Amino acid sequence: MNTPRLRLRTVLALALAFTTSCNVHLPDPTVTVEEAYLELCSDAPGSASLFFTMRTNNDPTKLVSITTAGAERVELRDAGGVIAPGDTSFGPDRPLVFAPAGKRAILRDLKRGLKPGDRLPITFNVEPASPLSKDVEVRLNVCKGWITDWQLSGSRS
Repeated sequence: MNTPRLRLRTVLALALAFTTSCNVHLPDPTVTVEEAYLELCSDAPGSASLFFTMRTNNDPTKLVSITTAGAERVELRDAGGVIAPGDTSFGPDRPLVFAPAGKRAILRDLKRGLKPGDRLPITFNVEPASPLSKDVEVRLNVCKGWITDWQLSGSRS
């Protein structure tokens, strides 16, 4: 009997046999973090800005969060406030750049005093790749006018 259900099962079985016999393997998502550094500013004691560039071989990839044992919390922000989750997507031809005068991660309530030359372990949580940890260097205390009310208060969203 040639029913639509039987035809569907036959097509699915053939598709499964074809993909299994081809041994198709897609590369695992790879994410790199480049040019990462923390910047301190005397105008915002207890906080530091994290700057970096993320690259991937997978499209789309999304930065979900950043964590560190060295701060109570990490906020992903830009000049307009907290960054919406969709604004952290990146792909092979679209790196995710957190740079002065742009997006930044603010480490709030640092658990110890940091000084230039120190290193702090930072974990970048991304989807669909595995978390990526990196020791990030603290750079000179350079404030070039990037401190604004929303960075000092930490309470605006």
